[in-house]
Amino acid sequence: MKVNKIFTLSALAIIMIGSLASCSSVSPIKQEQKILFVCGGNTGRSPMAEYLANDYFHFPGSGYIADSRGANVNPQEVMPEANAVIVMQELGVNMRGHRAAPVTQADIDSAKLVLVMTEGHKQKLQRLDPSAKSIYLLSECATGKMIDVPDAYGHDLKFYEHTRDTIKNYIRIIQKNDMKCITY
Repeated sequence: MKVNKIFTLSALAIIMIGSLASCSSVSPIKQEQKILFVCGGNTGRSPMAEYLANDYFHFPGSGYIADSRGANVNPQEVMPEANAVIVMQELGVNMRGHRAAPVTQADIDSAKLVLVMTEGHKQKLQRLDPSAKSIYLLSECATGKMIDVPDAYGHDLKFYEHTRDTIKNYIRIIQKNDMKCITY
């Protein structure tokens, strides 16, 4: 009796291990694709876009993760702008933990899409990585039109709300287009 039980348990263990091995080779875990948002200082527009994408539009649930960087980060100003934090809290999104970081070529190369706020940001990133093919103005990707997202830095809450809503509308369009840019 003892021999039969040991043999049965051993056979069961081998079958289970074989099943696990075949499952892992059939359905690998899909890695999230990065969408990188870039503005000037990485304290207002691009972190608002990052947090809207991840927390409001739930990008991670659809296989994407948003990140943000700055084209001209001031190491003395790494905290998110106070008014940006306030207007994001109006939507239930907390971005207080954000810290500004400069964009690198590695950031550009690792992103499926790099979405910038102004034509100047786009030109700077294209100089940083001339071979990059996925750098677009946020408006260009969403609508095909080249429109800079206004910088709210130093403005009142109403201006920040307008900037946030502009970014939110563009992200909504891009998400509805299955994370693909409009191209003409």
